[in-house]
Amino acid sequence: VSLVGKGWLGIRSQKETILYQEQGSSIHGIRWRGQFIAWCSDRAAHVYDLASSQRIGVIQRQQQQQSQQPAVSSLAKFWLCWESDTSLIVSFNSSIRIARIKQNTSATGQSGLGPVAAHVIDQPGLILEITHSFDVGYSICGVAPFEQTSLVVFAYLSNGSPDGRAEENPELRVITRKGDELSADVLPIKNFEKYRAMDYRLDYLPNDWLFYLVSPAEILVARPRDLDDHITWLRQRQKYLEALSAAEVDEAHLRTHTLTEIGEQYIEYVLQQEKNPAKAADLLPKILRKDAQLWEKWVLNFHKIGQLKVITGCVPVGNPTLSSMIYELVLNQHLNDDKNLFFETISNWPHSIYRVQVIIEAVNKKLGQLPDDRVLLTALARLYIYSEQYSKTLDTYLRLKEGPVFKLIQDHNLFDSVMDKLVRLMEFDRVEATKLLVNSTDKLEVKNVVPQLSSHPE
Repeated sequence: VSLVGKGWLGIRSQKETILYQEQGSSIHGIRWRGQFIAWCSDRAAHVYDLASSQRIGVIQRQQQQQSQQPAVSSLAKFWLCWESDTSLIVSFNSSIRIARIKQNTSATGQSGLGPVAAHVIDQPGLILEITHSFDVGYSICGVAPFEQTSLVVFAYLSNGSPDGRAEENPELRVITRKGDELSADVLPIKNFEKYRAMDYRLDYLPNDWLFYLVSPAEILVARPRDLDDHITWLRQRQKYLEALSAAEVDEAHLRTHTLTEIGEQYIEYVLQQEKNPAKAADLLPKILRKDAQLWEKWVLNFHKIGQLKVITGCVPVGNPTLSSMIYELVLNQHLNDDKNLFFETISNWPHSIYRVQVIIEAVNKKLGQLPDDRVLLTALARLYIYSEQYSKTLDTYLRLKEGPVFKLIQDHNLFDSVMDKLVRLMEFDRVEATKLLVNSTDKLEVKNVVPQLSSHPE
């Protein structure tokens, strides 16, 4: 390894400085960072300090343990990666070491962790200290730092092949700085079985966290998974509830997905795969929120599968308010399927959200089939009150033979309406009817009352 500078006007200097030479050894790579140059030979990694013009440390190749031989190719080579101006990552075969440059405060000429220490040269002012050293059990085709606590490793799995060629796809692995695996992704490299460990390499852009996995025929680009990637992975595996939970926790960081999109897919899954309409209905308020258009879409969807009953309780009746046609659709369905639920719904919903007269006509049509149905008659009386048709409300109460008839007459001055219904009024409640007639002779004149009651001596 030699250093040649530039002279006047950028012309190559005639002066050449030999930094390192070793008989029969090849140089595999040189990495320059600030004032430090690192390179690899067949036996070790070296670090040179330009400021002091001397090597400050050598990291020797560590012999592989016999138990690890079947999984590790002997054709791998040293890999170097500067993590910072003073931190260097070195790998060979299956071992990884991380060294830092520090001031030499030792007089021993050696620093670090026992047999894997970085040996210093002539006790310079700066030395290498090994901070991490471990073996991963597979050949390494490249290594790079990832965030503050992890490493990205280009893993080559030869399974003891005699020619060093892989029998499995290479993998991109994320490990801790103690060698524990955090994740592993199989790399779809074409013709991988033809390549050896030394045919690959890993490069990266630290500011963008982009990792380039280079093979003889192609380059793969890897980047850290973000929330959208994670949600895509979950959705592909039909883990919709997990995807929804992940999106809810950090919705602001979604870029390609939306909480609504994820939630709607989960609702579809619950309806179609789990066959659980009630569970799907419970999800609607959380997913659809205040989106009136989506609410109308899903009310229609539940209508198509005959499950309006299960969503009635969660259909919004304000903020947002839906189209009156949607509410009328629900009410008409209940009118035909469940009269009690129909009555409960018109009692709970504000009558301003649907066209009351449309529903009155539907109830009257149903009463044509069931003329004495008390639930329908009670509902009709309520609808007449909503539409302020108090005279018709009175007729319906008399037909039912129950209800606040006399209060209704007094509150809404319905004396003209009962003028021809005095017999029915007496049959409804003789005592209250008598009081009304006696106390209202100015409105219900005796000359009109007597003829109607004369044929009923009692």
